[in-house]
This record gives sequence, structure tokens and C-alpha cells, in this order.
Amino acid sequence: MGTAKKFCLTFQTNLAKLVHVITVNTHEAKTNLSALLKKVEERGERVRICRNGKPIAELTPVRRVANPLKQDPKLKVVFFEDPMLPTDPEGWPVSDDLP
Repeated sequence: MGTAKKFCLTFQTNLAKLVHVITVNTHEAKTNLSALLKKVEERGERVRICRNGKPIAELTPVRRVANPLKQDPKLKVVFFEDPMLPTDPEGWPVSDDLP
């Protein structure tokens, strides 16, 4: 039997952003994926996954953006006429270019 290797999490601090980076190897990432995702989701931490000591991927929190389709409460739509009423054919411009 081979010797068992002890895997450990290493923490690095990116001083520019003050973000903790958790560095793990691929085996540890697979084994502890749920726990690592929880740290990313709840604490905003980053997880760097390495293969043979070289970084190959990074788990980062998804930026939450405001819903662009959500109505702004300051805006109000005012209809001067009922938009569901049929349009009077006299109100449409006629083009001489049509066959």
C-alpha cells in the first residue's frame, strides 16, 4: 500500500482586494466541493483549484445584479387613450409607395 498524503487548505490574502483565496488540489476540491461552495456563497471567498501545483480554475462568487426588467417606482406610465381600443383607419398615414 502507498503512503497516505495529508491534504490541507492554504489561505492566501490578496492585499489589493483583501480577499481570501483558498487553494486546494483537484482531489480535495472534489471531496469538499459542497463545503467550498458554501464558503464562496456565504463568505465571498475565492477557491483556486490546482493540478500538480499549478492553478487551473477558480471558484468565485457571482455578482448579483439588479433585475433590469424590474419597474422603477419613480416612473409612471400614463395613457392618454385606451391602448386596447381599435385604431381608426383614418388615423394611419397612407404611403403612395405601396402597390
